[in-house]
Amino acid sequence: MKKVFMIAALMIAALGANAQDKVEIKAGVGVAQINGINQDSKVGFNLGIGYQMNLDGNVYVEPSVMYENKGFKSKGLSLLGYTLTSDRTYYASYLTVPVVMG
Repeated sequence: MKKVFMIAALMIAALGANAQDKVEIKAGVGVAQINGINQDSKVGFNLGIGYQMNLDGNVYVEPSVMYENKGFKSKGLSLLGYTLTSDRTYYASYLTVPVVMG
């Protein structure tokens, strides 16, 4: 997690200050869907920071650094009253670097 904030701080410091440019804090909630037998989706979150740079009057570039959390819960499987597998919860964390141009 320290690396995420370090990259974001360096990204902002390296770009310099311009009155038309802006820093954006991004946060949200998402649901990851895994299709299969006896599986439920889990609610995850995402958090990040972006920097919008205006290149020309109508053109901009917005690089961002996002931390995303996704996962699912697998229900146990039983057959004739015997438990074959137990309930398990799986989480995956991602660090993404989207670049938006508009």
